[in-house]
Amino acid sequence: MSILWLAQIRNESSAAQTPLKKSDFLLFKKLGFKSIRLPVAFTSFGPKAIARLFTYTTKVAKRCNTYELKLVTDYHYGRLGDNNYLTETPQTIDLWLKLTKRYKNADYSNLFFENYKELPHINPKLWKVAAYNIVTLIRRLINNKP
Repeated sequence: MSILWLAQIRNESSAAQTPLKKSDFLLFKKLGFKSIRLPVAFTSFGPKAIARLFTYTTKVAKRCNTYELKLVTDYHYGRLGDNNYLTETPQTIDLWLKLTKRYKNADYSNLFFENYKELPHINPKLWKVAAYNIVTLIRRLINNKP
């Protein structure tokens, strides 16, 4: 089940809304769904809305854990491209470091992250380098290595 709410919005007030209720998760489980995909357009939100967004995604993760649903959160509609690769890669890494720190010690066996979705046109060689840098730094943080 793909829940597109946080991928389609483009205003910060939407981050304060909570469209998924307990009854929704009960229905997902009853219908036989095994996983939920939560695409999030992180770059559409400012710093204050990001904090609310993280609170919301944590609620979704906890409910998925309660109802034994897998949750895949993906970074949707990022801005990485050929012309801004050097400035956008560190911003993407910063976001993933915040997410990693937030969920590093969480007890969610069904929690997964997709590091970038809906990639704009970018030279495949540049994307390979950017993805390597993003994943390598996150692994180091998870493994407590500088």
